[in-house]
Amino acid sequence: MDSKQMGKGILYGFITICFMFLFFTFFFAVLIKSTNMTETSLSTILLITAFIIMFVGGFVSGVKGKEKGWLIGGATGTFFILLLFLIKFLAYSSSFTSSQLLFFTGFIGTCIVGSIIGVNIASNRQ
Repeated sequence: MDSKQMGKGILYGFITICFMFLFFTFFFAVLIKSTNMTETSLSTILLITAFIIMFVGGFVSGVKGKEKGWLIGGATGTFFILLLFLIKFLAYSSSFTSSQLLFFTGFIGTCIVGSIIGVNIASNRQ
């Protein structure tokens, strides 16, 4: 596998995840601010949205990478989780809790599944 193609897939997936998280963060912040909803009332919707975003990012990385979807998806998800860890550690001076680690493991798994599906769809189009 061409490492340039793999890097391109990881980068596209990572950027997709970052932009989607920024968009939905803004969307839910406006929703919470303009209505009487609270974060706790939206916690399930926020979690489902995060899983969908990770799946879409993995899918994009798989389509762009075209081979080894499990590896590309795992790398994409891991890089994003590392970014979250850096932000949480450096900005808030705290580490992950065990429940957060469980969620992040699920996020990486979802990203891997999305990437595997993306590779298979990309290979069927050729």
